[in-house]
Amino acid sequence: MVGFFQSDVYFRDYPIIKSVIPRSLIAKAAEHMRVNYGIERETHAVALHLRRGDYTRMRHVFEELPLSYYDTALRQLLGGFLLRDIVCAYEGKGHQVKVLIFCEETLFGDTAVGYFASKYAGLDVSLVHATNEVNAPFQSGVECPRDVLELLMIHLCSDVVMANSTFSWWGAYLNEKPLRRVVAPSKWFVQDPYPSSNHLYCDDWILL
Repeated sequence: MVGFFQSDVYFRDYPIIKSVIPRSLIAKAAEHMRVNYGIERETHAVALHLRRGDYTRMRHVFEELPLSYYDTALRQLLGGFLLRDIVCAYEGKGHQVKVLIFCEETLFGDTAVGYFASKYAGLDVSLVHATNEVNAPFQSGVECPRDVLELLMIHLCSDVVMANSTFSWWGAYLNEKPLRRVVAPSKWFVQDPYPSSNHLYCDDWILL
């Protein structure tokens, strides 16, 4: 079979699809997040996926999402947490909220980190960096390809802010964190004749 399969229409009658990821891999991804990003079980981690790469050459097809989209999404998800995290930083109480930025372009990812870190002083923002994720070895010695590991990391975050991409879609769709929230762009494609994107969204996703 060939396709993107980025619609709940295909799977809503087959919930077993969300159980296909081996639990051992999920556990090892959680270990990786703890060791490399300080994300413990009680941490409220928010995944921001910024899709770049070939999308920068396909602006006539895919809507290019500005940083303001991610900023609005973060404000909607965290609200008072942003202010509380800033206050905690000044009072030396540490962080309970962490933001992970996933981006295949390091320079653009660093720009996004700088934007959020400067706008929300005290907010813990990290770029999921290729040097950590390329075939990252786990303590067991097993290696996990970067794309698989990053998908699992999104799957484990408390909230997800998607890009208009298949990778984002699967990371959000497979995420089964209790009370998890997903923010998705309301405009996936630039214009007709590309198909309507309504079928891409799950009922409980927040559209911006």
